[in-house]
Amino acid sequence: MTTPAATKLTKPPTVTLGIDRIAEAADRLAAAEESAFLCGWIPTLQPEPLPPALAVRLALALRTAGHLTEARAALAALPRAPAGWTTRDVARLEHERGWFAIVDGQHAAARAHVSRGMAVLVGDAKAGATPELVDLYIAEARLESNVGAWDAAKRALDHALHVAERLPSGPWRVQIEVNVGYLRMRLGRPQEAHEAFVRAAELAPPQSRSAVSAISGDAIALAVTGRFDEGRAAALEGIELAGRIDVRWRLADLWDCLGLVEFLADRPHAALRAFDEAHAVLGAETQDTLRFAIAMHRMATLAALGRTRAAEQSQATADSVRTRMGALDRVYELAWAVACARLAEARGEADEVVRLLAPYLDEDTTRHYTVGDAVLTAARAALASGRTDDAKRLAERACLIGAETGFVYAERRHNLALWALAIDSRDSRAVRFADAMLKRLVGERALPALDDLPAPLQASLRNWQSSSGERPVWLTTRFGVARVPMDDARVEADRATLSVDLIGHEVRVGKKTVALTRHRALEPLLVQMLRRAEHGLSADDILTAAGGPGPGSADADHRVRVLVSRLRALLGDDAPVSTTRAAGEGARSRYRLGAQVGFALLEPGDDPSAPGSIEPPG
Repeated sequence: MTTPAATKLTKPPTVTLGIDRIAEAADRLAAAEESAFLCGWIPTLQPEPLPPALAVRLALALRTAGHLTEARAALAALPRAPAGWTTRDVARLEHERGWFAIVDGQHAAARAHVSRGMAVLVGDAKAGATPELVDLYIAEARLESNVGAWDAAKRALDHALHVAERLPSGPWRVQIEVNVGYLRMRLGRPQEAHEAFVRAAELAPPQSRSAVSAISGDAIALAVTGRFDEGRAAALEGIELAGRIDVRWRLADLWDCLGLVEFLADRPHAALRAFDEAHAVLGAETQDTLRFAIAMHRMATLAALGRTRAAEQSQATADSVRTRMGALDRVYELAWAVACARLAEARGEADEVVRLLAPYLDEDTTRHYTVGDAVLTAARAALASGRTDDAKRLAERACLIGAETGFVYAERRHNLALWALAIDSRDSRAVRFADAMLKRLVGERALPALDDLPAPLQASLRNWQSSSGERPVWLTTRFGVARVPMDDARVEADRATLSVDLIGHEVRVGKKTVALTRHRALEPLLVQMLRRAEHGLSADDILTAAGGPGPGSADADHRVRVLVSRLRALLGDDAPVSTTRAAGEGARSRYRLGAQVGFALLEPGDDPSAPGSIEPPG
């Protein structure tokens, strides 16, 4: 009997891969958001120093995994002006350096890095669509947004999307949607921001860094529109997820988001606990933008609570971080001014509040929440100084921002006197917004006793409380807007030359009555013209009110002429629509109802869908 020959064991052959194949594998892992694995794997592939293709991908992996100190060190070890590198490697290096320059407030340096990265890619005819180009466009959008160049920021994100659509699936589309969301927030369009963040969350892999980014943005978008419970739930979900994937600075950012949600919900003590947790979690991480934001938010909350000494300590912390940073972007600069103004307000220094906020009160290029917050803070200072007319003007402006954007301001009880001023405004939009804030106070059981207010403001609020009647409606005339009983509104409408009744859906001019159902396209335009009778409507206002193609459409001028012509035909000679042009070259026309025409606009008294209104809780 023979024995089978012993099997000879051999060592598996060694397979050597080229750097290009390894870089391709790293890119696939990065697209799958396996940054943590890449941080451990790439250093084992080659002895030091790593080839450029791997070195820059390691820096990217370290940053996205949240190891910011190590990422900075990896970038510092690479040549300042690399020679012999591929265009993708150079572009990735420039992007990573640009990213850190942005978070450090070094905006000029960031722009230089982004420009160089784009130049090498665009100059390479063979480069095509690459993840690096998407990231560079997103970085460009952030830079443009930081200086208020909103159109340029949108164009950069459009370019990023165009490139991303030609790439395999990856986190790029998620980051584009997240940045679209932040851009919409800065433009005062929180509902559109919420929609962008939801799209980002749907595209993001579960339990990923991208998902955390989407959740943190959405928490704030929900909270600024008064959806506090949903915003809080989103922030807590993000905290749990960020803790599980172990990205420390992202976890700190989510705690900071939760603090902002609680502040907006008028729970300052809960907000303070969240900001303290954010500061503790951040630890020694080298993320000064976030460190500054946390200290600033903590300072503003302490000032709102009247704890001036503790607020001053947070101010000193924020100041020390700010000295290490470069320029703040526009929104952070304004937020810092508001935080300092709140501290001055807590000290009773009304003149200092005005001095701090004066440079920002003409900010008209953005409708970010912080602009309305600044205007309200200045209004409280004006009222404390006895400048009631100034306080009312500022309160009306804050209400108009809120009505336009759908914001729900924090400190609703603290701003009670401002709502009392605005409820007597002649601008329907301001009155409606103030009414909505007062209804929220009632719904939140936070409407305080009125005895501490000046007598005229007490009277305004008591009139508001008692004006419900059996069937309350909104009545707008040339003398302003008020919520009155239906019978009183009918009497006023009978006296007017022009009556527009959105309850009975009819318009009467003189003795002629026409059903509004026959003029649905003109109804919103007519309503806006009456609500804003004092100042009239610009061409852009007309297009916005009428719906359809907006001010930027190719036939905008023609549509304005058609709409105004149709409105004049409806109203006839008894209620003429006049065209005026402001003095100065390039001034644009405004359209308003003739000054001699008495009018009455009747609208449902508790219609949550009406412009400027917000449905109270419960």
